[in-house]
Amino acid sequence: MPSLARVARISAVLASLCGAGVRAEITWGDCEVPTNAIIEENCKVGNDSTEWDVSADGDPSIQGFSKPFSVNIGENIYFKIKTDSADYRIDIFRVGWYWGRGARQVATVTPYDHIKLPQEQADCTRDGT
Repeated sequence: MPSLARVARISAVLASLCGAGVRAEITWGDCEVPTNAIIEENCKVGNDSTEWDVSADGDPSIQGFSKPFSVNIGENIYFKIKTDSADYRIDIFRVGWYWGRGARQVATVTPYDHIKLPQEQADCTRDGT
């Protein structure tokens, strides 16, 4: 199991809560018989922010982001990771209300066994004009 310092906490928003008729707060009554899939999803228990929130720039020994930043179910997402470590994982969180916790872990991705890690990438080239 990788150390917490080496865990890439990359939040991927898997669905948007924007839309007409979505209230900012869900009650226990809403969760007894959810009226739509968004309310049903947000009635699930979320993760504590200490598991998904990144303070400032995070750990300088591992940096990354997803491309695109937000996807919906069934869409592709790619991860860009910069680290000299081969010992990390990507935890994926869906952002939502989740009883005020703000996000819920939906998946974990580990690097493929056949990929040699760490990978070396040349610095960006710059156009001198």
